[in-house]
Amino acid sequence: MFSCFYFLALSGLNKFYEVRLNDNLITLKYAPPSKDVTLPVYEIQSLTFGAEKHGSCYLVFRTVSDKRYKSAMLSRDVDFCKNKRREIMASLNIKS
Repeated sequence: MFSCFYFLALSGLNKFYEVRLNDNLITLKYAPPSKDVTLPVYEIQSLTFGAEKHGSCYLVFRTVSDKRYKSAMLSRDVDFCKNKRREIMASLNIKS
């Protein structure tokens, strides 16, 4: 029951919930899977993080064509998002 609720909640947000790195490709996982997006690493211009008023943080991938992909809320700890951003950027060899 909980997983069904979680799936329905995520599917209405249009925000990715998982990042998969494979060679030179990034796959952003959405609910439902038909919304998944795969991008070549060279299309990523930046990766930033932000925080909502209530403190929850998220990541945003921005492409060279200025398309933005926002994650679902990751944590109430902004340092978690800072560290996750740093980790992903290092994996993708993106300079800040």
